[in-house]
Parts: sequence; C-alpha cells; structure tokens
Amino acid sequence: MTKVMLCGRGGSGKSTVTAMMARYLAANGQKVLVMDADTSSRALAGLVGLRRPERSLADELGGPEALTRKLGAYLAPCGERECRIHVDELPAACTSRRDCLALLEVGKAWPGGDDAGHILDELGRTVLSRLDDRNWWVLVDNEAGMDRYGSCHRCTDAFLFVSDGSLESLESAAFATRLFLEVEKPLLTLLNRVDPGSADEIGLRARRLGVSIDGVIPPESCVLEAVAEGRPVPLKGEAATAIGHVLSRLESVLNPSGRAQLRRRF
Repeated sequence: MTKVMLCGRGGSGKSTVTAMMARYLAANGQKVLVMDADTSSRALAGLVGLRRPERSLADELGGPEALTRKLGAYLAPCGERECRIHVDELPAACTSRRDCLALLEVGKAWPGGDDAGHILDELGRTVLSRLDDRNWWVLVDNEAGMDRYGSCHRCTDAFLFVSDGSLESLESAAFATRLFLEVEKPLLTLLNRVDPGSADEIGLRARRLGVSIDGVIPPESCVLEAVAEGRPVPLKGEAATAIGHVLSRLESVLNPSGRAQLRRRF
C-alpha cells in the first residue's frame, strides 16, 4: 500500500490535485482510496467523481461526544494484527466507491473549538496508520498548514506539497522540505495554477530557498470550470501530463520498498 499525503497552504488547490491524481491512477488500472481529511471543505467527492458518503467516519463512531472520550474501534488500542484495516472493511456509510476508486470522509468540523480539530486529526492519523491493503494507493487531502504533518510521517510513505508559486507558499515548501528531510520521508513539490511563462522564474526563486520543483500544472480553463462547478476534474491537456509526471516521480522514489507501481495507459 502506498500512502501519499498532500500538503500546502489553503487555496493552493490540494483538493483539485488530489482528485486529479486519484482519477489518473484509477484510469490506469490502480486501486485508489482518497481520504478526505479536510474538516472544512466538502468539494472533494464531486471533483473525484463520486457521491459524497452518507456520513463521516467520525459520525459513524458516535460523533463528537463519543470521540472526545476516545471511544470507537478505530481509536482503541489493539495488537498489530488486529489493528489492520482493509479498504473493504471500512463502513459503507462513510465510503463512496466505484470500480477501483473509493473515497472515505473522516469527518467535518463541529462546534467544539480546537479540541474537535485535534480529535478528527487523531482519528484520521489512526485510520491511515492501520490501513493495510496490497496494491492500493491512499491519497490524503488534509488540512492546510504544516503543524499537523510532522506527526503523520510514521504512517505516510511520501508527501506532495502543492504550491501556488507565491513567495509565502514557497517558504512553506522550504520548511516542509527541511521537516521531511529530518524524518527521512520523500517530499515532492508541485506548482498548481502557474502559467508556464512564469514557471522558470518561480523555479529559480524556489531553488534559492532549497526547494526543487517536480511539476507544473497550468491554469487550464477546463479544470478551473470543473472546480467552480463541483464536477469531476478532467484528465486531459498539460494538467494531466504534469500529474502523470509527478506520479512517475513518486513511483521512482517508492519503488525500492516494493510498493504499488504505476502502469500508465495514456
């Protein structure tokens, strides 16, 4: 199982990139589970091309009161063998699935302040660490900001930072590069909605900050329109080419561990 978490500032397009990666992998015959771990956005299911699940995993496990008390099978301590979760064992009400593409909604924010966010974060991290299915990709669309990613490195194989090319975003990418270098986990950086004419200048600025750019997705109208209307993101043009390139890069850094391999049909 190959687990990839997407990082980046709010508004950088993490959900869009997550959806494009998921659709690309599924179109190439790969089994893909998308984990919607963003507690605020509700657009991911539409972008992936699946219905939104009936309820979240947090709701399925009893809602805020139960989770606050750390109840539920997914948070309870267990032996290594008992902890393993297969995609087919995830609650049907919390997942949406078609063919080899599935989506799990971890939970959306409820009234309760910071504690609610931490509880949902722990739930998502616990499920991610216990997922264990051969030949599946898991793509995690998480919260914005870098404060939560450091604690996820033990249960994630690689990270993908999505940047809009702004200086602030590149500085965050530089911080992420140093962070994951320390924990010895690969991090790739992808520029999203960046005009090819300005990509070289942004790439130079990134290198000065110690950031390597692994792909550039241009602001294609078909993708922007799909996002605005909540439709499945299309797999065509330079955007799809960039996604394929980034996935090949991920495969090249993860292949030594014997995890899922990408067989492209495009």
